[in-house]
Amino acid sequence: ELEINADHTLVLQQNLASENDGTGTGGTVWPAAHMLARYLAKRRFPSGWTCLDLGTGTGAAGLSAAALGASKVALTDLSHALDMARVNVERNDSNAEVFALDWSNPRDSEAFDLVQQYDVVLAAECILPKLYPLEPFVGCLDNVIGPSTEALVAVELRTWHEFDPKSRFVELCASQGLRVETITEGLDPDFIADDLEIWRVTRGASTEKQHDWVQVTKWDADEVRLDCDLKEGRFSVSHVQQRNISERTWPSSIASSRAVVTGFWDINRGARVLELGSGGGLAACVLARLGCVVTATDLPANLPHLEASLARNGVLAKVQVRPLDWSQSPASVVPFLDERWDVLLLNDCAYDAGACVHLARTV
Repeated sequence: ELEINADHTLVLQQNLASENDGTGTGGTVWPAAHMLARYLAKRRFPSGWTCLDLGTGTGAAGLSAAALGASKVALTDLSHALDMARVNVERNDSNAEVFALDWSNPRDSEAFDLVQQYDVVLAAECILPKLYPLEPFVGCLDNVIGPSTEALVAVELRTWHEFDPKSRFVELCASQGLRVETITEGLDPDFIADDLEIWRVTRGASTEKQHDWVQVTKWDADEVRLDCDLKEGRFSVSHVQQRNISERTWPSSIASSRAVVTGFWDINRGARVLELGSGGGLAACVLARLGCVVTATDLPANLPHLEASLARNGVLAKVQVRPLDWSQSPASVVPFLDERWDVLLLNDCAYDAGACVHLARTV
């Protein structure tokens, strides 16, 4: 059940196996669709408004619009992915209609026999660069957004190693004369999360600021390299991998580096950071280059590799390297207790159930 507001609740069938049976990701009602439905419920649209739902999947977004009074609603997706939407139209006795639509040729869809120019275009969870290229989606938006059309794109913010999906989306939209704005007002407080956003896309020059970004330019058995692109300049950090588990770069180190650089984590420049289990020191290198005061810790036997990595990246003088054995906690923690830390950072430290007891005691 999807409760839109106190007056309207949708009953939606899902197919949680759709990602494995060839019908794609549309069989699930994703959190971004919930967020979008609740946002629509708080909006006031003009009488007779029309709605086009792109990548409809279960139909959650478009069916919400229909329940909230849209006069004509087209639920669209690829032809092989429409069964769930049809089931949910019947289940909710909705006036929404279902049409096949290919983003590469949207105007060929019979959805435009219903309405030539829609007032509102909805898209929930269509930004998935791992699975779907952004270019066809933006091209589709360019085709269906008219002078007075408002598109609402609900997304779960996911990382992608080749580019920042949001920045690329804004860039592609700008190239088509489309403005992208992040909606911050009118959201349902019960459906606000750091990794969920709704973007308003309309005709016009974009005001959305491009934020800082981290790109993985190399990641193999021998080396990991990150290029950090900031407003004030660019820098790179790298780590030469070894076979030892503590001397390899794990995905969370890259994710945390990206979270700090992009501002997803609000860590001030100059913050005092204590990192547990620093390993090869990739995150410590990034934090030091950003101006944080970093203390990197690991088992005594791992410190030579950590120091060599910091030296290779030119930050050894900026990072304090100290031994810390979780298994000896609390005694091993005593030397750190008189110091003030703004941030305690752990990357892939909970890798073993036995170690977690010592790790929790240390934290």
